[in-house]
Amino acid sequence: MLEMGYVPSTYYALRNERVEKENKEEWIFGYKEEVAVVMKLINSKPRSPVTVISNFRICPDCHNALKFMSEITGRELIKRDRKRYHHFNKGICGCNDLW
Repeated sequence: MLEMGYVPSTYYALRNERVEKENKEEWIFGYKEEVAVVMKLINSKPRSPVTVISNFRICPDCHNALKFMSEITGRELIKRDRKRYHHFNKGICGCNDLW
């Protein structure tokens, strides 16, 4: 993802001054929504859509990460948060980034 241009946004995560910027970027890669998508990718059939449901809103960094993941894997990723569905396919989200 980094080679394709993904830059982890630490602005919305860990607003703790004691955590250094490098540690924040490492922590962002282990964020629960991204890990849930990766686990679903591993445990699902090839080329099948992947759906992840949670009861909280998706953060802007996860939104961007899921766009990159859909482009890299060539699969449709569906993220249901408490307000709407996000359909990621070929690096584009169905909400047109207006959420």
